[in-house]
Amino acid sequence: MTIRSLCHSVTANLTARTTSIRPAMLVAAAVVACSATGAMAQPVQWQTSAGGNGNFFEVITTSSNITWAGARDAAALRTSGGGIGRLACPSTAPLNLFVQQLAAATPGAFTAITFQNNDWSGPWLGALQPAGSSEPAGGWTWTNGDTWNFTNWLAGEPNQGGSTGTNEPNIQLFARSGAITANRIAWNDHGTFFPVRSYVVEYVVPSPSAAALLGLGGLLAARRRR
Repeated sequence: MTIRSLCHSVTANLTARTTSIRPAMLVAAAVVACSATGAMAQPVQWQTSAGGNGNFFEVITTSSNITWAGARDAAALRTSGGGIGRLACPSTAPLNLFVQQLAAATPGAFTAITFQNNDWSGPWLGALQPAGSSEPAGGWTWTNGDTWNFTNWLAGEPNQGGSTGTNEPNIQLFARSGAITANRIAWNDHGTFFPVRSYVVEYVVPSPSAAALLGLGGLLAARRRR
């Protein structure tokens, strides 16, 4: 068994044990298990048995600043387990908690803002406020089309840049200075005022019927090439 497959197996087993492990410990254990093997961080599944959607999620870290548009485009190019990537859209409280736990457990997901009390700039999410929306809280949408009926704003947010007056049409995870724990993470509207070096990807797992159709299409294409 390769390191990658071993890590994936450990992660899958951990995420399945939802009855005996607290969610925050569960996600952290999955990420630590992957790090311990020497493998890259692996996507973690939000198990349907735990009320999830069955998709896989991963926090991608970068060595330098990445814009929201850059993160969106990079996520769309990623694939895992047959799923195509997109920026994660934590449109419900349970999914938001899962994403925040994953981010808190991922090394390098947050960057210290040294000129702002060492607050923590975290990963981009799939949220967009179209130009011309009523500021600061109007018009927010999820890029996957989910209904906007849940929020987890940091106290005082959204504020459209506050005193800086900068445009902030997207959302990132954010934590005030101190320990980075899931319960201290919330949403911040953001643009380009300070760096962001990570983003959360959701890999949308195709339904069994869709996967079967994709497999059939591939088989037919292979036969035509013969």
